[in-house]
Amino acid sequence: MKKIIKSLIILFSLLSISLYSQTRIILDTDFGSDADDLGALTMLNYFIEKGECNLLGIMCWSTEKYAVSAIDAVNRYYKHPNIPIGVRKDQPNLTDWNYSKSLADRFDHQLNFEIVPDATVLYRKILAESPDKSIVIVTIGP
Repeated sequence: MKKIIKSLIILFSLLSISLYSQTRIILDTDFGSDADDLGALTMLNYFIEKGECNLLGIMCWSTEKYAVSAIDAVNRYYKHPNIPIGVRKDQPNLTDWNYSKSLADRFDHQLNFEIVPDATVLYRKILAESPDKSIVIVTIGP
């Protein structure tokens, strides 16, 4: 009987650890050029809803003018407007064939290229504030 109780305690302890631990993620993306970035961001927003991850920030490698607005639109659509976004602060450009402008035009967003911080600054802030330094960086693109 004691072995069964011990086994149950160990089993429930392991289950509770895996159920309540969330992977802490930073997404590094070149959003807007291919659908893989949109798919990954959508999946991460879904995982947040299921309690499977904590998305600490999104770093946008793309300098496409509407990329940040589109990322913000996706996050707001999934009711996660407070995920910090950083961008590579080079000269913004407009690429007609990117889907970013379409998302920004059709969905609510409040952030844009000009008002979000530099991605390097945001990376440093998130990493410095992390208590245990166990963060997974998911990178898509170059």
